[in-house]
Amino acid sequence: MMKKKIVVFLLMLVFVAGSSSAAIVITDQAGLQAIGTDATTLAGDYVLGNDITLTGPFTSIMEFTGTFDGQMHTISGLTKTVVGTRASGIFGRTVAGSEIRNVGMTNVSLTSDGESPNYVAALINDSKGTVEKCWLESVIGPAVENHSLFPNRTNVHFVRIDTPSEFTMRTWERGSGITMACGTGACACAVASVLNGRQGRVCTAHLPGGDLELNWCEEDNCVYMTGPATEVFDGCWPAG
Repeated sequence: MMKKKIVVFLLMLVFVAGSSSAAIVITDQAGLQAIGTDATTLAGDYVLGNDITLTGPFTSIMEFTGTFDGQMHTISGLTKTVVGTRASGIFGRTVAGSEIRNVGMTNVSLTSDGESPNYVAALINDSKGTVEKCWLESVIGPAVENHSLFPNRTNVHFVRIDTPSEFTMRTWERGSGITMACGTGACACAVASVLNGRQGRVCTAHLPGGDLELNWCEEDNCVYMTGPATEVFDGCWPAG
């Protein structure tokens, strides 16, 4: 009989291990809102213990100096009409040294009074600290994916040009939803950025799963991609 060998790396363990052992676990809207109570709570360490749905008004947390690890959970139901320069996000402002990571926003409905549209944001309005692996679940992605122009559906990529040699992208993948990376999509975004005069032929793409180095070679018209490869699973398939 052929022996089976299975090795699995559970990425979630990395997120849990990265959280402080003394972190306060938040499980509902009241616990989330309590972060902004005073200077002590603003400097605390927090983790989400589960997905949270906001069922009422939420006041943005200002001047956050602590750490917040969502552990890949989501916060949903944020609904606001932003007036003037008032913050809209869960965190209105985070200061240098703060850390927010591994949290997603879903079912968000934000509108502006039209005077200051740049202040509309779902998670953080003004960040001076570290932000990693945070996302906003898209309603645009699935709408484009399933549009009649694409009878076989399509991947949808959202790109922000950071500098002439780097961009940040997020992917809504056909049939899968939000994914951590898409190599072919990154290559396509690099080419589109060059054709639109926004980027050089050699650039870096920043994705939730890591960075990719891209080169649209002028000599052979090929796009070359370089990035990390990480083993997540190996095994033996039984004979017969």
